[in-house]
Amino acid sequence: MLIEFKSDGGIAYFPGLNRSKLINTDSLNNEDSMKARELVHRCRFFSISYNEVPQRGADRKTYTISVTDGDNKNTVRVSDPIEDEALGELIGFLNKLSKKI
Repeated sequence: MLIEFKSDGGIAYFPGLNRSKLINTDSLNNEDSMKARELVHRCRFFSISYNEVPQRGADRKTYTISVTDGDNKNTVRVSDPIEDEALGELIGFLNKLSKKI
């Protein structure tokens, strides 16, 4: 499974430091790989549809996530506050994971 994750905006936003991260679950340790797959499955990532336009002036973060798993592929873009709890868990995990990479 390939996951591309990018966040934009927020209080301390530096465009050059917010590059997208490409996460290949095959290259993660077993625990992180299983967690990523579980969270993608739990939020029904391949059947959800979010394409929110970033709102200005509120220091909100916008997250763009693309996941490819075999023939399944989807991209979503959401802004804070994230109402979908399962998607919020996935974003929180990807935030932590992207700092390790």
